[in-house]
Amino acid sequence: MVLHSIGLSIGSAHRFDHVHISQIARWHDWLNFPWHSDHLAFMLAKHSVGEVNVGVTMPLPCDQESLDLLIPRIAEVRARIAAPFLLENNVYFFKYTDQEFDEAVFLNRLADLGGCGLLLDLHNLYTNSRNHNIDPYAFLARLNLDHVVEIHVAGGLEYEGFYQDAHSDTSPEAVWKLLEWVMPQCRNLGGVVFELLGSWYVDVGEDRLVDQLSRMREMWTRHQPARQPGVAA
Repeated sequence: MVLHSIGLSIGSAHRFDHVHISQIARWHDWLNFPWHSDHLAFMLAKHSVGEVNVGVTMPLPCDQESLDLLIPRIAEVRARIAAPFLLENNVYFFKYTDQEFDEAVFLNRLADLGGCGLLLDLHNLYTNSRNHNIDPYAFLARLNLDHVVEIHVAGGLEYEGFYQDAHSDTSPEAVWKLLEWVMPQCRNLGGVVFELLGSWYVDVGEDRLVDQLSRMREMWTRHQPARQPGVAA
């Protein structure tokens, strides 16, 4: 079992959730997972009456101030939980202006300075490429793929002019092409995960889900044969 959570909100400026870290540490004692991960994002924010959970993973600006916030927090997670800690590249529906680093360079610095690994979500990357007209292969070429321990693929949908990372369908062919391109270059890859929200299972259907997992396994066998079985659902 590999643990992937969404509740840490590691980028919240007003506080760091030590209770969440304690919970993950208890689960590691229970499950002994080989690594764990969360999103490079924030959901919790200070509000006039206390704190608000905005309900989605909000992106952080790619700048030195974010690095200064994140690196000691990563160190605390790593000190409390005796398993590698990964952070996932985030999906975003707006872009900060005048950032110090592009996203790939920021992730490289974060992993180098913080000692964390990366969870490379290819559907997030695909979503950003569609909504913001960026080149996903240029992003991957700038990213240090030695930091990548886990990869996610998924499907989404169009909504009000944006493509959504909804985990609601099978993966688009463009995401499979990204996986085919990047998988053999990730020397420390431990697994690939297909993400599907349970509420969409009936729409996707068992046969299509099995096809997705079978395609992942075939690709894994060709590109990462030394790390069998390596595919999770």
